[in-house]
Amino acid sequence: MEGVFYECKIYEHARRVFVDAAIFGTGFLKVIKHEGRVKVERVFPSEMMVDEQGCTTSEPRTLYQTKYLPLETLLHKFPKKQKKLLVLAGEHIIEGGKAIENDLVKVVEGWHLPSGGGAGDGRHVICADDLTLLDEPYAQSYFPFVILRWTPQPFGWFGQGLAEQLAGIQKEIDKLLTRIQEAMHLFSNAKVLVEKDSIEKHKLRNVTGDIIEYKRGGQAPMVHMPSAISNEVFKHLWELYAKAYEISGISQMSAASQKPADVESGIAIQTLLDIETQRFALIAKDWEEFFCDAAKIVIDFAKELNSDQKGFKSKWVAKDFVETVEWSEVDMRRDQYVLKVYPANLLPQTPYGKLAAVENLIRIGLIEDRKEAMSLLDYPDLSKHQSLVSADIDNIDMAVSQMLSGGEYVEPEPYQDLLLGLKRVTSSLVRARIDKAPENRLLMLEQWLEDAERLLEVKEAELEAQNQAMMQQQELQAQQAEMDALAQAGPAATPTQQLS
Repeated sequence: MEGVFYECKIYEHARRVFVDAAIFGTGFLKVIKHEGRVKVERVFPSEMMVDEQGCTTSEPRTLYQTKYLPLETLLHKFPKKQKKLLVLAGEHIIEGGKAIENDLVKVVEGWHLPSGGGAGDGRHVICADDLTLLDEPYAQSYFPFVILRWTPQPFGWFGQGLAEQLAGIQKEIDKLLTRIQEAMHLFSNAKVLVEKDSIEKHKLRNVTGDIIEYKRGGQAPMVHMPSAISNEVFKHLWELYAKAYEISGISQMSAASQKPADVESGIAIQTLLDIETQRFALIAKDWEEFFCDAAKIVIDFAKELNSDQKGFKSKWVAKDFVETVEWSEVDMRRDQYVLKVYPANLLPQTPYGKLAAVENLIRIGLIEDRKEAMSLLDYPDLSKHQSLVSADIDNIDMAVSQMLSGGEYVEPEPYQDLLLGLKRVTSSLVRARIDKAPENRLLMLEQWLEDAERLLEVKEAELEAQNQAMMQQQELQAQQAEMDALAQAGPAATPTQQLS
């Protein structure tokens, strides 16, 4: 899945689908087979059509997509329909009495789901005007679309978007802004109040430091700047803005990418984000299921492509290598697996928040090894240093992955951190037993532990022998040094010589 998702850039397209769901209520991601590969494309919601009366409280049985496609695209895809397509595209559009050649062709693609398993009445049709480009059976029980709704409607198939939920407040805000704009233009100029006949009007000029003479005994001119609009209007405007944030569930902190002044710790920031995330629990769940649904369609398409081409492959991109995965090696029946969404990373995304979270894990004792802490930080500027520090962990984890996923036994090596390996492989074995991994894969992990313990005993014996040899060498060196010192001192003096 990761290989196909990476190849077709599903996450980039999914972001646009998410925005469509927020604006229009429903977002569509289309999964297609193109030139032997799985492709995805974002579909604009206005292109989709269903019978509203036929799916008021249930899913539709027929779905249409209307799209304008370039003529050369259709000629390439349907070469047998070339003559009829040229005739169809040869029609002219009259604009202002001038004929313009039509290079885009309106195409309608429709799907009708089968009535049941093996019914054989499902159809997939592509038409351009009255020209049928494709008419084939359709056996799937779903449409080739992954659908995301911002808020499902009580009735109807299309969802309600955030823009529609805020439409009433937005209209009121627009009306207030129009009134404020008109008032600012009307009352933005200063007014000069003068007593009648106290000055000559032509002396009132918009000049800096100008001198205005007025008659003796008269009242001096006064400049009056009228209030353009009442503060109550601005207060009401800001209340509408605050209400819009309240309805949407988005905090002003997130909208402005700012944090409150009194919130400094990473835990406090994470707590605020968790509170806000609860408002979006439903759309977040739908967002997770969105990718599960996409994976189900991709799996079915991979089966079909593998059957047609006798060998569908995808490339899985790891941190330091690329692995080609053949579909025939991972193919399973639908009842042999379950697709679930798990978080890719529970740590915060900001460096400050990530560091605070790792510090908290170390403080409560969940992390003891500095190598694990470095691997969790994953700072780009420390990537080279981190790759060396966490190399032992990555090496052990790669061996475990090859044994559990690839079914290939990997022997422990003397250069590995075997103590660390015993700990991590033991944990992986326990986890694999809980997940009911195949017995032959569990035996590989057990064999690795036995070989690692045996290799560790050999290394300890070699180390002990080296230590003993080193101690003997040190004793010999000490004896030799003592003998050299006695030799340099000469023969021992006799008692007579000592008295004299």
